[in-house]
Amino acid sequence: MNLSELIKWFAKVDTYIDDSISDSFVRESRFYLRLMKQFTPRDSGDLSDSWNITDSDSSGKDKIATIENNLIYASPIEFGSEPGQLPWKSPGPRTVNSDGAIFSIQAVGGVAKNAINDSDVKITAEHMANDIMRKLA
Repeated sequence: MNLSELIKWFAKVDTYIDDSISDSFVRESRFYLRLMKQFTPRDSGDLSDSWNITDSDSSGKDKIATIENNLIYASPIEFGSEPGQLPWKSPGPRTVNSDGAIFSIQAVGGVAKNAINDSDVKITAEHMANDIMRKLA
């Protein structure tokens, strides 16, 4: 293989890697969206159904996905409420005080904390690495 062929090969590999990462990124973002929906407390289903990927950029070297929920009561479910503040001024039968905030007993610490853990992130990295290796094979 001469230098010209080697340069072309590296350019092709770089494209394969970028394509693999972009494809994996979109798939893995959807995986985390499903986890958020799965771990969201469910009464009517509105809160769970309202999670969306609102900003997903898989172009370039930085990969960013924002999973949001714009329902008015999503924030207290995710971040809790300060004692004395609405919607839960004090712990009650369906709430608990945790880390200085009051949370729904269905999502103590917030939805993301319960839905996404280190092993999920490790699996995501493995999936993305496997996708790249398949493209290069």
